[in-house]
Formats: sequence, structure tokens, C-alpha cells
Amino acid sequence: PAQVNKHKEPTARDLPARGESPELHPESLLANYAMESPNKVLLEDFYRTISDTTYARIQEPNYNGYLTGQPEHFAVGDRLGFRFNGKDQWAELSPQAFDLASATVDMAIWLDGKRTGTIFDFGSSKDDHLVLSVNASGKLQLVATLKGQRVLELSGPAIKLDEWMQVRIEMDGEMTSLYVDNKRAASKSTPIRPSDFYLPDAVDANLLAVNRDRSQAMSVAFDYV
Repeated sequence: PAQVNKHKEPTARDLPARGESPELHPESLLANYAMESPNKVLLEDFYRTISDTTYARIQEPNYNGYLTGQPEHFAVGDRLGFRFNGKDQWAELSPQAFDLASATVDMAIWLDGKRTGTIFDFGSSKDDHLVLSVNASGKLQLVATLKGQRVLELSGPAIKLDEWMQVRIEMDGEMTSLYVDNKRAASKSTPIRPSDFYLPDAVDANLLAVNRDRSQAMSVAFDYV
């Protein structure tokens, strides 16, 4: 994921800026779960800023999450990340990381073992959430539910087994799109915004590798989110 290398051009996952930093990355990155640290409890937001070739961590605000079940931390080639077992391991991102007027979620995943389950489940409850999953036919499926009603469904291609896939979801209140390996797989015009899934005074949860009631855990490895 975000390997810090001052000899390489920064990428969206490496070196954006926020908070009091004067530099703004053109892709407006808010949080970076690079999964570089082997800490099996804290899921660190590796958001960084760059000034010439000097790298510094911005301490506040951060969007740290946490890990449940001590998933395996792996290093394969230039990839570092966490592997979840599809049983009793998952991660939770900051509840603020998707509560926005518009947002993009970009991730690299490797699917193995159990072939169906939840990749992420973001929102306030089972009645108000956005879920990316692999369905029984082995295809990616993005489903939005608001006030208990399914208001959006996008279907992607069949998942690639035992190889890395880049998956990206874009939602801006006008269009929601699903991309796989930088190719648009599905899109739909819709006024839905990411913030619509988060209700006042609710207990928000942005889950990786499991759904809200813990019944659809996914055997999946993440390089970054």
C-alpha cells in the first residue's frame, strides 16, 4: 500500500494533506487505511502530508479504526495488509470516514476461502446503510438501503479468485458508480449521498469484512482502504 519513498511521485494513498497543512491533494483524500502497521488492535489512519521530501504525520484529527479478532498481518511483495478469516475477524473504520456529502472508497482486495459475504457495511443501522458484498452467484453487489427500503442496487462482474482486485465506489449525490480494476462496472443516476446513511444520535459503524449483525463475515485480504 502506501510505501513512503521520497524518490517516487506521491500517490493518492501516500501523501495527501489535511488539517492545518497548506498542501491539498487534488484527489481530496480524507483518510488512508494503508494497513502498514502490524498492530492487531488499532487500524491506523496513515494520512500524511508532504513538504519537499520531508514526511510528517498529522496527529489531529485522525480517523483511526480498530480490529477485532487479531487478523493476520501480511507482507507479500510490495503489499502490506490484513487478512480476515471469514469467521470472527473484522475491522471498523472511523464512523466519520464516510459521513460526507460526496465520497470515494478505493480499496485493493484479495478474495479466498469463503466466496460469499460482506466486504463493507457503512451506516447507522440495517435500515440505513450501504453494503458491498459478494452474492451467491459470485458477483460484486452494491446495495443502498434507506429507511428500510432498498433504494439502489449495482451489480459488478464476477469476483477474481486468488488475485488482487482494485474496487472503487464513487457517490456524489448525482451519480453512484462501481469500478473494478479502474473500469466502470455499473453506475446509476441517484440523489443519494454518503451522509444519508448516518442518522442523528445513532450509533454509526463502518465495518470491513463483516455485516452489521455479524452473520456474513468475509474471507478477504485488504491491502488498503
